[in-house]
Amino acid sequence: MGAPFYENGSFVKLREISVTYTWADAFVQQKLGLASIDLRVGGRNLATSTKYTGANPEPSLGGADSPSMGVDWFSNPEPRSFVFAVTLNR
Repeated sequence: MGAPFYENGSFVKLREISVTYTWADAFVQQKLGLASIDLRVGGRNLATSTKYTGANPEPSLGGADSPSMGVDWFSNPEPRSFVFAVTLNR
């Protein structure tokens, strides 16, 4: 019977970041007839820093109360995603 393999699963993750710019100058108000325009750019799961050799340092599918906490099986990394939004305020 083999001995269990333990590995340090600590990590730092840039989970989410977003930036919003509000454009409310005379052009927007007089020419377009709007109070302002909000431009937003955001991203999720942009970077993970870890020495963990598995696919995902957050492997538990059952959550913190699961008896399988920390068991690395059937777990894929969260997908990276981006969002771009334009809001027209009247």
